[in-house]
Amino acid sequence: NLGANNTPRPGIAGNMHASGERLVTISDLKSEERKQKLSRYRKKKIKRNFGRKIKYACRKALADSQPRVRGRFAKMDDGDMLKPRK
Repeated sequence: NLGANNTPRPGIAGNMHASGERLVTISDLKSEERKQKLSRYRKKKIKRNFGRKIKYACRKALADSQPRVRGRFAKMDDGDMLKPRK
């Protein structure tokens, strides 16, 4: 496990647990296992959805009922109601 100049490889020391056990990385796996895990990762990556999903209707109703200024939530003062909107 030593490099050409008898120094430990940087990946080996970084993959150790505090208890001395070695973490398994994808480069340590056999080629078939590695291909399977990479293909699974790529398939899951394609299916990722970063779109907005409303989980609780009650929270949406509350947010919709709150006053906003330029799209951000704002406190309503008595003076704000008298000012004309632009």
